[in-house]
Amino acid sequence: MKNRCIRFAWLCTLAAAGAQDCPVPQQTMTVSNVLNAATFKPGISSNAIFSIFGTGFAARGFSRAVKEADLVNGRFPTLFSCIAVEFDGERVPILAVTDVQINAQAPSRPLPNPARVTVIRNPGRPEEVRVSWQPVLTQPYAPGFFTFDGVSIAAQGIQYDLISRPDRPPYGRYARPGEIVVLYANGFGPTDPPWQSGEITDRISWLRDSVTIRVGNVTLPPEDVYYAGLAWGSISGLYQFNLRIPEETPNGDIPVTIEIGGFRTQPEAVLPVMRN
Repeated sequence: MKNRCIRFAWLCTLAAAGAQDCPVPQQTMTVSNVLNAATFKPGISSNAIFSIFGTGFAARGFSRAVKEADLVNGRFPTLFSCIAVEFDGERVPILAVTDVQINAQAPSRPLPNPARVTVIRNPGRPEEVRVSWQPVLTQPYAPGFFTFDGVSIAAQGIQYDLISRPDRPPYGRYARPGEIVVLYANGFGPTDPPWQSGEITDRISWLRDSVTIRVGNVTLPPEDVYYAGLAWGSISGLYQFNLRIPEETPNGDIPVTIEIGGFRTQPEAVLPVMRN
């Protein structure tokens, strides 16, 4: 299975490959915030994917996501497009770089709260530049759905066809009551077996801790949750939930929430549902 970071723009900001000759951007490098990559809100947990916002990370208009050829010993690189990121002093894997945003993955170990994140442009070169951002809020869990538009949950059918509003990009289809769907998320903590930051999973890896899933006004029974864990064949920060939509679900944009350890996904996230 191909790495989903490469397949889905909602995770990595897909772009054509660019040169890595490390041209020096004309603008000063700044960091304006460090947020959960799924919700774009504060709150990052171990192994979670996070986004750094700012300016001058690369030349204006530059955008590049990790491809299979960029992997280092089968893992996501800690130096990519002339950028390195340190989370509490530890170099961490990078998923994508643009001139104004970096997607990276937090360390697997327990994180201090608050934490400090440092962006390094041209590390180890005479033109090296470092900029830090603190405080970064960390927590035991930082659950959030990846979305297509800030609201519609990144979802697929079991045949991996896209589920989204047909009248809005990326132009998928409605989910159906009684159907099994696959939802993608961030920040759900340890799994069995465990994985290190930057690794690519090669087996089923269930969440270590239990979750409560609500679709609309219905709390799903365990038999309607077919899988809750890491997405097989993807970076170890991408979670996937295979669940059945209740038969009684009405038409419309239906709220979905998942709670773990007292933390809950963003309340505005919805799944578009329509009966045939």
